[in-house]
Amino acid sequence: MDVGCWYTESWCDEDLELALENAEIPVTEENISKLGEACKGIFDDKSERNEMIAQMARETFGKEV
Repeated sequence: MDVGCWYTESWCDEDLELALENAEIPVTEENISKLGEACKGIFDDKSERNEMIAQMARETFGKEV
């Protein structure tokens, strides 16, 4: 069985810029860099995602919860 990735996410500086704008924080190179460093690893806990995949498997194949 192939264990390769079937989905990846890419985050860009523009995502950080938008987050800063939405939080009404000045969009500067320094703030973009600081937020980028703070966000590293933010999505490492995949437990909720794994449960969402399991829920989709149950729904797709007609299994009751």
